[in-house]
Amino acid sequence: MQKVIHVLLCTILFLISSCASSSGNNQTKTSEEKSIEKTNEGASQLSNGDLSAAIDSFTEAIKLDSTNVSAYAGLGWSYILFDSVDNALAILVAGNNLNPENVEILSGLAFVYNSFGDTNSLQLSNQYIESLLNVDSDWISSYGYDFAINDIYIVLAQNHYILGNYAASLAAIQHVDALFQVDITGDEGRSQLSDKIESYNSGITKK
Repeated sequence: MQKVIHVLLCTILFLISSCASSSGNNQTKTSEEKSIEKTNEGASQLSNGDLSAAIDSFTEAIKLDSTNVSAYAGLGWSYILFDSVDNALAILVAGNNLNPENVEILSGLAFVYNSFGDTNSLQLSNQYIESLLNVDSDWISSYGYDFAINDIYIVLAQNHYILGNYAASLAAIQHVDALFQVDITGDEGRSQLSDKIESYNSGITKK
C-alpha cells in the first residue's frame, strides 16, 4: 500500500513539475503573441489616423517584446505623423539597430533626417534612401497612406538640391517625371528645378 502511495505521489509531483514547466514556456510565447497582437492593433489604429492610440499600442508591443521590429517601425511612423520627430528618430534608430533592412524604418529615417535640414542630416537621409532603394525600389507604405517610392525620390531630389548637388537632384526628380529636363549649369535652370521639386506634395496624405 505504501508503495502504491509512493508511486502516486511521484506521479503527482511529476505532473505538477510538468505543468509548471509548460506554464513557463507558454508565458514566453504568450508575450510574443501579445506583442504581435498589439502591433497589429497599432497598425490598424495608425491606418485609421488614431495616432495617440497607435502610439500606446506600439509602445505596449515593444514592452512585451523588445525585439519586435515591426512595432518600432509602427511607433516611429506614428510619431512622425504626430509631428514628434525627435521621438520618431530615437525609436527608428533603435529599430534599425535590430534590423537594418526594414523598409518602413528606412523610409521613416529618410524623412526624419530630411526634416532637420542641416548638411549632416541631409546626407544621412540620402544614405537611408540608398539603403531603402537597395532593399525595395518599389516601396509603398504599409500603413494605409498614399505614400510610395516617388515621394522618396522627391525627398532625395530636395536633399541633393540643398546640398548643391544639382545633377544628382535632377536625376532623382527624373525618376518621378522622366520628361523633365533643364540646364542645371545656370541659375534659370536651377530655379526651374527648385520649382519642380516644390511643385510636388511630398507630405503624407491619407488615402
